[in-house]
Amino acid sequence: MKQWRVASEGSWKIGEIPAIEFAEATSDLPLMGFFSRVSVQFEGEPLPAVGQVPLVPLRRVSPGYFRAMGIPLSSGRGLTDFDNGHVPVAIVNQSFAQTYHPESSVLGKLVYLGRPTPTEFQQDIRYALRTLRKSPVFTAVAVGSLALGIGANTAIFSLLDTVILRQLPVQHPEELVELLQKYPNQPRQNGFWSRQSFEHFRDNNQVFSVLTHTIIDTQVKVRANGSEQETVIGEYIPGNYFPVLGLKPALGGLIGSDDNPTNAAVAVVSWSYWKSRFHLDPAVVASKSSCRVNRQRL
Repeated sequence: MKQWRVASEGSWKIGEIPAIEFAEATSDLPLMGFFSRVSVQFEGEPLPAVGQVPLVPLRRVSPGYFRAMGIPLSSGRGLTDFDNGHVPVAIVNQSFAQTYHPESSVLGKLVYLGRPTPTEFQQDIRYALRTLRKSPVFTAVAVGSLALGIGANTAIFSLLDTVILRQLPVQHPEELVELLQKYPNQPRQNGFWSRQSFEHFRDNNQVFSVLTHTIIDTQVKVRANGSEQETVIGEYIPGNYFPVLGLKPALGGLIGSDDNPTNAAVAVVSWSYWKSRFHLDPAVVASKSSCRVNRQRL
């Protein structure tokens, strides 16, 4: 549109030269063919089928083009300076009128040029909707199958996102490395090490900034404030475990380097367990709490 406006303004300036009688602009030169073809559809008429959309050549011209070319109008009016694209106006030849609207005059008709026409995909959607509406049982089965498939895929992605894709909620998770080992004739690797192996790597470490470990899936018995004893899954960790992960407590303190097996027993509970078991009671971490783990008072 900007290039066309520049061309039109240029033709006006050229027209001011005394030796030039007419100066008009066009998007395609006469006798050079048409470079633009658009679909055409009259208002109120049904959409054409796929592959049967009529394409007609389109040429943009300035208001005085037909006068300069000596082309008379058989009916209607010519273009004016007010026809600048805000209110689209088109002039068609007799061939267009006889081909696409032979039953009546095209004067004053609203015609869509370049209007989107239905694609094969859109027609497939319409056909599918009509079929589903005629077969309610099949529709219910299809919708139920889609719901189950979408639900299963959502559950699988949620699991993969939690286990594999999502980073751990710790400080600098990209710097964490898990040491794995593989036994002879075993296809899978594992991260289970003996205490002697861990102490060997820890004492001879020249690669990592620090090494830590945990004993996972350990069943411990918990009794708090006179309630019934319950068995939960816990972990045994060394004093540098939480500092390595960069974790901070919501209340109380974490296990530190001063907490060793020879001192009094210390335990850290997760937020979810604190909420479900103790209802976020801050007295649980107080010294007056009578919480016991494996019969040891904390």
